[in-house]
Amino acid sequence: MKKIKAWKHEKEFDTKTLITNEDFSGADVAEKSAGSPDSTAPSNASAESEDVKTTKNKETREAVNLKTLSDKQKQSSGEAITQVYEPRPLTPDDDIYDDIIEQFASAPTKPKYWFEEFGDYWSCSCGHINKGDFCKSCGLERDLLRSLFILHKPAGAQGKLSKKLNKSAKEKIDKEEQQHTDRENRRRKLEESEDGQLKVVPIEIDDSSQQEAATMDPSSDMSVSSETDTPASEEADGSPDENISSETEGNTVNTSSKSSKSSTEASKNAIATGQPKASENTDATSDSGDKQTSAKPPVPLSVPVSPETKRRNRNFRIKIIIAIVACLLLIGLAGVAIYRYMAAPAMQYQDALQLQADGKYEKAIEKFEALGDYKDSEDRIWQCYCSLGDQYFEAGDFNAAIDTYNTAIELKDDESLHDKIWQCYCGIGDQYFNAGEYDQALSTYYVAADLKDNEEIQDKINLTKFTYVKTYQSDRTAQVEEYMSDLMAIKYPGIQEIYDNYYAWHVNIVANTSADDASTDVSTVSRRDTVYFHVSLSGGEPSEQILLYYEVTWPNGDTQIYDLDSTWEAGSNITARFQYPIPLFGKEGKLTFRLYDRSTNEEMGSDSVTFKN
Repeated sequence: MKKIKAWKHEKEFDTKTLITNEDFSGADVAEKSAGSPDSTAPSNASAESEDVKTTKNKETREAVNLKTLSDKQKQSSGEAITQVYEPRPLTPDDDIYDDIIEQFASAPTKPKYWFEEFGDYWSCSCGHINKGDFCKSCGLERDLLRSLFILHKPAGAQGKLSKKLNKSAKEKIDKEEQQHTDRENRRRKLEESEDGQLKVVPIEIDDSSQQEAATMDPSSDMSVSSETDTPASEEADGSPDENISSETEGNTVNTSSKSSKSSTEASKNAIATGQPKASENTDATSDSGDKQTSAKPPVPLSVPVSPETKRRNRNFRIKIIIAIVACLLLIGLAGVAIYRYMAAPAMQYQDALQLQADGKYEKAIEKFEALGDYKDSEDRIWQCYCSLGDQYFEAGDFNAAIDTYNTAIELKDDESLHDKIWQCYCGIGDQYFNAGEYDQALSTYYVAADLKDNEEIQDKINLTKFTYVKTYQSDRTAQVEEYMSDLMAIKYPGIQEIYDNYYAWHVNIVANTSADDASTDVSTVSRRDTVYFHVSLSGGEPSEQILLYYEVTWPNGDTQIYDLDSTWEAGSNITARFQYPIPLFGKEGKLTFRLYDRSTNEEMGSDSVTFKN
């Protein structure tokens, strides 16, 4: 026989059952009957002492360990004592204690013992032995414990108890299950009884279970009787209208109740002492010489209920149902309101935040606008517009960015938004400049300058003007001259050379023998002819005038210089005439005409003709 370890552990639940002292008296009687030859015929004095003991035991109850009770019974019968299963404690010294506690974090109770199975029987973590799917002590499920203790050591490992329940422990668990089933059946029968009817349900106990009834919890029978009597008392005390006014009816009820009470007490005594009921043991009582009368079967009691009482009860039930429906309706409306005004906005707000974080600003704006003034939705809308404008700016869609920034300004004005709009206009101007559309670029730069005039935007404007002058200077338009004048005023780098070339004086000289023809140019003339040099002036700054002189070199090398007294300007025409005084004596050769700027003495142009015979 295995030796049980002597350990003590503080347990939340223990494998104990409540029994009365009559269990011990029954055991003592068994001992006495085993040692006495006249044990089969107890005396009247012993019967009276048994009644006294039974009465005292009903008032006093104590918790007795199943092992102690089993040992006493087996000692009285002379059998060998078989060790009763005790659950193994779960202690921090176990290797996997922390894993089990961690898995039990969300369980309703904390484990005190190991979970072990013995076929249909199993030991709960609270220490209670059960047969079924739920623990009768703490309510935990067998499958739950099995899954939580899946990490337990395999059978046979060091420190693991591998015990089997003995037959006595199994029988006690089976009887507990049977008692629980009987109580549930009786309760169900009471609930199914008709309204206003009081029924007595007799307690049925098998002969095989009567001999071992002393080892079971007598509180179960007491609970049955109390449960049986409770509906009757409640029905009797429910309303004053249900009391019976007739004395005859009252006597009948009292007599019936007394008989029922006496029969119930007789049944309890029979169960407590391990003897059969009076109705089932009539012959035994007659043989023993006791003056006992045969027990009559319990007579069902019925209390008449008036139609008015039934009507009130029905109305009362209808009111209860209406009240319950109204409460459920209110709860449903409250739930809808909570969802609509609290849960739904919160979820929509979280969705909007996620959309904003993902860069989906347009959808986020729609959700925030639907939330109204929920939390910081309005400020979030402003942030989304700013971020959306930045998104357009980075993509080069400056017009869409400007519109978005202006919308954000309407919600909340901020200096940073004005700076972003200025950058957008600069970006649009750069796009026009790169495309060669200088007029549109300048217009956009001027708008940016109106928002914020600084050195950066002025550099862009001047560069655009300079590029325009270089591109279109040959057209000699007023726009070119205007931009060139603006650049000359600030001495823009590179504009002086363009300016000098643009406003330089230009002359066109034509040599012929006609005083009126300023377009036909000839290269040879007779020495007898008169030679005319026609000069046309162009260029110069607007309204600029110039002083000129010319120089003539004859074929023989003689040179003559003549000043032109008048001031000349762009568009002026000058004609100089030359002839040999005596043609017969003139020499052949080139006659060269040169025109000079009197202020700078720079040659402005020249032409020549050749004299021949």
